[in-house]
Amino acid sequence: MKKIYFSLLLVSVGFYGNTQTKSVKKSANLTDVASKNPLSYQKISLWEDDFSVLTNWEMTNTSVPAVDWSIITNPDASPRAEFRPFAFTSMANGYAFINSDAEGEAGIQSSVLTYTGVIDLSTNTNVSLTFEQAHRRYRETTSVLVSADNGATWTTFVVNESMVTNTNSANPELVQVDISSAAANMSQVKIAFQYDGAFDWFWAIDDVKIIETYQNDISLNSVYWGTTGAFGVRMPYSKVPLSQNQAIDFSGVVKNIGVLDDADAQFNVSGGAYTGSSAATLIPSNTTDTLDAITQATLPAVLGITTFDFNTSSSATDGNSANNSIASRNIEITSSQYARDMGVQTGTAYNQGQGFQIANKFDIFTDIQTNSISFMPASSSVVGATVFVRLLDVDLNFITESNPYVLTDSDLGTMITLNLLETIDLVAGATYVASVGSLGNGGLDNDLVVATSGVSEAQTSNYFDETDQTWYYTTSTPMVRLNLGNAPTITSSDVDNILCLGGTLTLTSSQTSGNSWMSGGVEVGTSNTLSVDAAGTYTVTAGGVSSSSISVTIQDINSTTISNGGVASVIPTNGATYQWSSCSPVSPINGATSSSFTAQQNGDYSVTVTINGCSETSSPCVTISGVDLNENAAFASFSVFPNPASENVAIDFSLKAESTVHVAITDLSGKMIYTSNLGNKSTGFNSLNVNTSAFANGIYVVNVLTENGIATEKLVIRK
Repeated sequence: MKKIYFSLLLVSVGFYGNTQTKSVKKSANLTDVASKNPLSYQKISLWEDDFSVLTNWEMTNTSVPAVDWSIITNPDASPRAEFRPFAFTSMANGYAFINSDAEGEAGIQSSVLTYTGVIDLSTNTNVSLTFEQAHRRYRETTSVLVSADNGATWTTFVVNESMVTNTNSANPELVQVDISSAAANMSQVKIAFQYDGAFDWFWAIDDVKIIETYQNDISLNSVYWGTTGAFGVRMPYSKVPLSQNQAIDFSGVVKNIGVLDDADAQFNVSGGAYTGSSAATLIPSNTTDTLDAITQATLPAVLGITTFDFNTSSSATDGNSANNSIASRNIEITSSQYARDMGVQTGTAYNQGQGFQIANKFDIFTDIQTNSISFMPASSSVVGATVFVRLLDVDLNFITESNPYVLTDSDLGTMITLNLLETIDLVAGATYVASVGSLGNGGLDNDLVVATSGVSEAQTSNYFDETDQTWYYTTSTPMVRLNLGNAPTITSSDVDNILCLGGTLTLTSSQTSGNSWMSGGVEVGTSNTLSVDAAGTYTVTAGGVSSSSISVTIQDINSTTISNGGVASVIPTNGATYQWSSCSPVSPINGATSSSFTAQQNGDYSVTVTINGCSETSSPCVTISGVDLNENAAFASFSVFPNPASENVAIDFSLKAESTVHVAITDLSGKMIYTSNLGNKSTGFNSLNVNTSAFANGIYVVNVLTENGIATEKLVIRK
């Protein structure tokens, strides 16, 4: 596949704000079908040829290298996949074909295909040449040549000059050229087709006829429709969020291909409850005019699709009504998605594995938020390609982007949505740009290939080439959509979002419907509320916009108890409260609300530890059987000095056996004031110096906990 090339010869460089954007050079995959009439019924021909007899045509050229027309029957000769196979009426008989694309950048074509016979039109006053064509447009010239003197002199009729760059004709499209000025009432008429190009695309023609031109025949060639906003250009939106619903303008491009002037041609539109027409307009013979519907259409303020039909009419009896209408167009009111593409892929855009972005502009009419962009990676994208979406301002300056995303097989050929790193407030009266792109892989393969669908006005869709760091504009509409809506908010049944072990809490979205709850990349719910029983990070998306994340944690409680002699203790935890109970029978002990408990009698005891509204009761119960034994059986000695203390206190202890040691100082309510894990200590004397300068005056409890027992001592701070 060939590189995406650009040229400034087509259209002059355009500017908006401070950003320079250039026309897109010929692209191996930037394409869409132009909105034109396909085949229409024609009256009986005066002459015709279907290329079934090769000797009826001769080819001459001054191309470098020599490239002639050819007459072939291969239906798949097009360099463009969307034309394979060609669909000419007499395909099997052969058709004429010239391929500028195949000659590359160095090729220059100037080739003529001439009918060898002579056509007698001496009795025909009004005549037109018709033919079926398949054509992709770049900057080539395609012409019909007519001679009235057996080839001595020729009159040129240029065709396809109004086609937009990098667009396709229908497959096939019927072309009608009024050749009366050159051939009417002439007995020695010859016709020819001339192609002049240089690394352009191709032209294929078939089923050539000369017919008597209708006296009255107006044709609706295309429809120009959309809404004009801050950017100042009429943009056709196929999907419109309810919040951005605005009036739509319609115009029809009408050509009079009849012999007579049409005095009162009209363009007509109907859709839903709307009907609109242009003013009755004089269109002279063989000329084209754009007719504007007088009234605008307003879509219903409810979700749904409105189908619009288009036609042209006149008080004169039209000789060929088949070309008076054009394909219908659907416009959808959505809850959140803003789209300019036509919904069905007709082409692609890529950069042969080099970095690029392709983007659409969107006008904003009402303040709204966004935090996601959707796009379609074409089926020819490479699984494993790393892509991103970005939101830009009207001058193509960066606002925010998504995290990098790696394409999977299931992503290809479908619309996928990537969240932006932050929710952005979009302001009414401004224009924003949604892009998708890739930094490329150095050209190893095609990497990201983006689907396109529809034709864009100049400067409304853009293409950034990483290789030359330049923004261009493209006339192919990428399937890149902006998702709008005010971000939902989450409220929790627990103000601290703390989940008790074995319990649940409830998260509630501010949006009553259309919710999608996500945690760990997996959808976990779709209702207005979500019952949570596991720690994690949760978000909710509604209307295409996601909430800020909320983190739910499980409260960790350590209720493990140890005992020594007549004292039971639990490692103190800051902010915890305690309640000791006897186990047989279960009964809270009045006043036993510290992290340690001195039993008055032997028995089984438990402690309930409560933190942040979560409680845990120690299990199994701890047995105390040594109320009359030495409390400090684990210690040879234990002292706290000085006591009372002010600035420092020394905690000295002598262990009877090696053990891990934990020192904790609490106030009388059990609140942790100081804690230190001394790790493993050897048998014998050990000491810890504690700075008490920050302690308030009062009474504290010093606890030294070992594997074999605990020692406690009251400490008085007096300054």
